[in-house]
Amino acid sequence: MDLKSKIRVIEDFPKEGISFKDITTLVGDGEGLKESIDEGMNQILSGNNGYCIKNGRKFYVDGFKVEDNPILITEFGGIAFSSSNENWGYGNKVKNKEEFLERFKSQLEYIKERSEIRGWCYTQTTDVEIEVNGLFYFDRTPKFDVSDIKPLIDQFK
Repeated sequence: MDLKSKIRVIEDFPKEGISFKDITTLVGDGEGLKESIDEGMNQILSGNNGYCIKNGRKFYVDGFKVEDNPILITEFGGIAFSSSNENWGYGNKVKNKEEFLERFKSQLEYIKERSEIRGWCYTQTTDVEIEVNGLFYFDRTPKFDVSDIKPLIDQFK
């Protein structure tokens, strides 16, 4: 799969001469997201620090390999959950609890398949202004009975 083809490019944004690379289209594509994580994990585990550069800085010092150190997914989930088209969220929006649970389950199953991943943190708990990725609405009322996600999370015990 050509991951670059899954990334939307917006020319001259936010100003002329800049090509904005919008990865929300990649996040919304289950296979594209899975492949990008696989590729990143393979590069990290092989010690290819050149792959792990952000703002010109490497995530690891030269010569460092992950080996037995834990790998954590520190921002995970981001499932847009809203019946309205007015707000923004990652990927294709789910419109009800059943669709949310199915997508969340598929994300968890993928993480469980990767033995190198030792932990994760769900993002985000509540909606914020225009983002609708939370388990709770902006006013902190639940979108559904959140105890429904417990059986999915319990598989990691």
